[in-house]
Amino acid sequence: MTTVGPDQFRLGFIKSVKTRLDQFCDLATQCHPSHLSCEPFPLPGQGGPIQCGHFNLCVIIQFRHLNPERWVIRIPFPDQHSWSAEKMTSEIATMTYVAAKTNIPLPRVYDYSLSRDNLINSPYMIMDYMEGRRLRDLIRKHKMPSSKSQIEKAHLQVANIYLQLRQLEFPAIGALGPIQWLNKSLTSYSPAEIGVSGRPLTLDMALQSTSKGYHPGGILEPKTTFQSNRAFVDALAKLSANRFRRLSVLDPNQKQIPLPPFAQYIQETFHKFAAKELCQSNGPYVLMHGDLMLHDGNILFDEDFNLTAVIDWEWSFVAPVQFLVPPVWLSGSGIMFAFLDQGFKKQVQSFRGQVEMLERTAGQLSLLNSPWSSTADVWGIALIAALLHPDNIDFAFMEILFWHIYGVEKSDENIEKRGNIIKSLIEDAGKSTGIEDYLIREFSLKSRLWRS
Repeated sequence: MTTVGPDQFRLGFIKSVKTRLDQFCDLATQCHPSHLSCEPFPLPGQGGPIQCGHFNLCVIIQFRHLNPERWVIRIPFPDQHSWSAEKMTSEIATMTYVAAKTNIPLPRVYDYSLSRDNLINSPYMIMDYMEGRRLRDLIRKHKMPSSKSQIEKAHLQVANIYLQLRQLEFPAIGALGPIQWLNKSLTSYSPAEIGVSGRPLTLDMALQSTSKGYHPGGILEPKTTFQSNRAFVDALAKLSANRFRRLSVLDPNQKQIPLPPFAQYIQETFHKFAAKELCQSNGPYVLMHGDLMLHDGNILFDEDFNLTAVIDWEWSFVAPVQFLVPPVWLSGSGIMFAFLDQGFKKQVQSFRGQVEMLERTAGQLSLLNSPWSSTADVWGIALIAALLHPDNIDFAFMEILFWHIYGVEKSDENIEKRGNIIKSLIEDAGKSTGIEDYLIREFSLKSRLWRS
């Protein structure tokens, strides 16, 4: 029997949606206040009206009238249906809460279905289509350093988003949802009717759920909330261990093969350090977007670097305030380039300065900057990024956290000092040829360091 892989399955699903675009338009017409007719809208340069992400498919439609109005109909891929109702409930509740309590621009939700019992036979959300471009695309277009003032303008608006999210405090860690289900649309709930009611569906947890054998739902069960930093950090450590345990399984016999000693050492040292830095206090617990730290695609700007929208709130949850760290893409690049870029530290310092200025203006001194004294530095960003996205643990540890833990600047030219510290690391990790060779390669140390 021929097995259909996930990519082939998704391609088949996309093809089926293309043949049913009229049903999507009929659904949008039913939901429109004036029941206007509409048609699929192919975005310029995007190849058509259908846009796909890792978890969802979006159909862009435009209503036929003098002032074109565009909506997005977003549906989960069929292999994502297991958590779609839980995730969508949290996302809509979060967007409803944020729209009521802040001036952060975000799409309006017109309609939704948590089940497949509807015209398009799928859970869906219907929202405004938000115009705008990613910051990195604008930086490339305007070319540094001529656009420095525009970039600072964009950073100031991002800082304002962070400060507004910081003001949304809750008594526990978890995902937002109805405190009590009422006989009305989630979009009609008041902020007082929304609270922390479920487990935080992190992006890493979702990625694990799509891979065979991980079962992260057994670690963070539905309705799980956390009352302390320690309980949450320990749960994230278990999710991380779950990922690496599965990576250590050898096919085809599924025999458990232990991780290499140094990989185990990194995991253990990283999580001990995370507990030490993040579990000394509890709260305040604040709302975070969940997918802003590593990716700039969910914050959109116009050509003049004015913020137009913050989108895709599906991974949002309430977390300890230390988790609300500056994003890695301040300089327009991803996590690896940011941590290797000496200029990133200056960008972080500048971003903190903008937050401080906004706090002073609003009379809210140290609302965010005070908690950031512990984590809003490059090492703190690396720590939180790796904790929430454990596939980055090795890179974050070797490039940033190792040097911070041992109190040495990575750029320190004192070769002897660097060599002695790395030798002590080998002793801590358990001396083995594999570890030694790995360290020599990773840190580009010359062989003469090891002869003394």
